Amino acid sequence: HAVGGYDGRLPIMEDGDLCVRLHEAGPSPLCSLGYHGRGRVRQLLQHTAATSGRRLEAWGGVWATYVHLRISLAWYFGASGPEMRRLYQTLYTDQY
Repeated sequence: HAVGGYDGRLPIMEDGDLCVRLHEAGPSPLCSLGYHGRGRVRQLLQHTAATSGRRLEAWGGVWATYVHLRISLAWYFGASGPEMRRLYQTLYTDQY
């Protein structure tokens, strides 16, 4: 609740953004009561995500690593939402 959940305005890297905000928010107030367990993220919606690794397998390890590193670095260095979307659409394809 303290960090507001996923930012729906972000076209990609919304999970990375959430992790950074959780980290910046610091430990849970329960830590002062002696609880030092890991934080938890609760899914409020009853949606299930289906994923497949076929695309990444077809790309091969080197290209998959390059694509994810390039997208992550662009996000880290402050690329705008439209820039991130263009980069994703350019790199994240089924053409290998």
